[in-house]
Amino acid sequence: MAIKTAGGVSAETAGASALALSLLPVSPADPPGMHGPHLHERHETALYVQEGRLVVRHGDWLQEETVVDAGEFLFLPAGEVHALGCADGQPCRVVVASSNPSAQDATQPLPELTPLLRAA
Repeated sequence: MAIKTAGGVSAETAGASALALSLLPVSPADPPGMHGPHLHERHETALYVQEGRLVVRHGDWLQEETVVDAGEFLFLPAGEVHALGCADGQPCRVVVASSNPSAQDATQPLPELTPLLRAA
């Protein structure tokens, strides 16, 4: 049975058992840490930038930086520490796919790494 939703696809919205799919608006005005350092210990994440330019800091100490332009994808393996932000001070819209079906995914925040974002 197909299920149409306006709020993304997850276990909660559509009864998904192996994936979640959602839209994530990222704004330069977002409070610090809103998309700050975190990881998803047991599931993979794929990002597709639909609009704008996304900056993804990643690696154990956020030492890597990847800019993902509109029309591009980025894969984050399970356990990859990452943080999201806008490039060029412009908002962006990102499609997020995850191998965890719960909309309330198992995100492990890492606020102790936030100072590394400010140092960049």
